[in-house]
Amino acid sequence: MFQVLFTTLLTAMLITAAGIDSIAVVSALSVGAGVLSYFVVVPGAVLGEGIVVTAKSKELRERAGKIIADMRAITDQETITKEDEAKWDKLNDEYEQLIRHAEMIEKTAKENAEKRNNLGQSRILGGEETVDPKEVEQRYVNAFVKYVQYGFGSLEADERKLVRERFIGDKRAQSTTTTEGGYTIPEGFSGELEKMMAYYGGMLEAARIFPTASGNAIPWPTLDDTANKGKLLGEGGDATTDANDMVFGTKTLNAYKFSSDLLLVSSELLQDSAFNFDQVLGEALAERIGRILNQYLTTGTGSSQPHGVVTASAKGADAAAAAITFDNLIDLFHGVNSVYRRNGIWMFNDNTLKALRKLKDGENRYVWQMGDVRTGEPATLLGKPYIVNDDMADIGAAAKSVIFGDFSKYIIRRVNGIALKRADERYVETDQVAFVAFARYDGELINTNAVKHLLHAAS
Repeated sequence: MFQVLFTTLLTAMLITAAGIDSIAVVSALSVGAGVLSYFVVVPGAVLGEGIVVTAKSKELRERAGKIIADMRAITDQETITKEDEAKWDKLNDEYEQLIRHAEMIEKTAKENAEKRNNLGQSRILGGEETVDPKEVEQRYVNAFVKYVQYGFGSLEADERKLVRERFIGDKRAQSTTTTEGGYTIPEGFSGELEKMMAYYGGMLEAARIFPTASGNAIPWPTLDDTANKGKLLGEGGDATTDANDMVFGTKTLNAYKFSSDLLLVSSELLQDSAFNFDQVLGEALAERIGRILNQYLTTGTGSSQPHGVVTASAKGADAAAAAITFDNLIDLFHGVNSVYRRNGIWMFNDNTLKALRKLKDGENRYVWQMGDVRTGEPATLLGKPYIVNDDMADIGAAAKSVIFGDFSKYIIRRVNGIALKRADERYVETDQVAFVAFARYDGELINTNAVKHLLHAAS
């Protein structure tokens, strides 16, 4: 049904961040009329913009490339049966899982490499020892992990002081409630949490993050001057003739509190020294807060909650009630001003992506294009990358299933760090310890012309 030709083997020397040479062997598969590439890379190589390929991620990406060939073999058939459709869906799910798994492994490997390269040491200057901030942070990390696993009573005096200094909220409520604050999650843990939170939606990955130390309301000035331009003046011409004033607006960024809700853990599990509890706790917190935060940053109404990007966006194009066509994508693409298209990103949920990956143009070419691991290029639609956000609507009547534009114009305000509280006595009768995390965020699209949506007909 289709012919696979192994064409060339290319050996390239790749330089890691540490200066170590690694060899990458690249194989190209010729499938039908198009070329689909997959790669065999020696573990430790750095690809594209610092992507660190491990043995496991290499294996996953190779398997994903082969799955794409099988999927396209199905869609290139003259007739497609229900069995073919079911097989295609199964292969598609396998592909998504493999790529997502590979990306998580590569990001972790890259971050670990950066940590090793940036490791600092204390220095002696002028006969006096200077305190390394990284050393102080590491002491806090150690005390925080001890607090999480064994409670506040397990801390030494200096450790208690370190932890108390990072308390967020009403200190009077420390020992009596779990809802009025908590201890700041250390920077390294917090960074890992935010990276994991980005996996559960997409808005934290796409938008611009604006961190603040306090939760006071912040007025943010807005301006869209794309409709205006200067003019050519003749000799003695008047620069004030037909002048257009710049129209500034203001949008307010607040600080809405999000909670993980209580996570109950048995005392036996906490006391198991072989169990990496802080990692598991971090993953659970990231998933809970990441999912609820992404929901509101996507579809929030803006009334006592963040103004979601879909809600705030303007209409860019129309589509039928139950389908998307190639022409619909082109209309939405050009519905966004060219200034904002330069950094344009698509966003839609996984069901919509599945439909879009089956679309072909007038010359029977797929609109969706697989990325290139050699350069770090992502998969694209009409030459622009996309982010999957499962809090967006499916294709359907009156739905806004696709948005496109410059997401740097969507501001996510993050207040302070993520705070964690441990409650030892609340569930004493079941010998369980409760954990709860709090985070304060807001979101607003400061320019509604920068991101636009595709609106399906009501019927």
